[in-house]
Amino acid sequence: MSTGTRLVHLCSISDWLEARTTGSIEPASLADQGFVHLSERRQVHIPANLLYLDQSDLVLLTVDTLRVGAEIVWEDGDPPDPSGMQFPHLYGALPTGAVTAVERYDVDESGHYPQLH
Repeated sequence: MSTGTRLVHLCSISDWLEARTTGSIEPASLADQGFVHLSERRQVHIPANLLYLDQSDLVLLTVDTLRVGAEIVWEDGDPPDPSGMQFPHLYGALPTGAVTAVERYDVDESGHYPQLH
């Protein structure tokens, strides 16, 4: 079986469980901004530490880009990263069938989400 680039999506465990019953993940960003936030594993700690430090129930969904069925565009974050790093945005709902793995993502002993490789 052929697979595309592997990206990840951060969400709560409850959002993932709900998506398993509906067939797709449609976070508020899809309605508000028109896309679902994705990241490479090596950069997912950036949005996690900016947006989710108050949550303790995060999971990382590994996404096969060949299965998403919508366009993925690499764009600046908000605010833009000082080094010019861009993030992948999925312009459509994230189907649960595109998720190939689910793993807990917890803060480390310093209270921050660690950088992954």
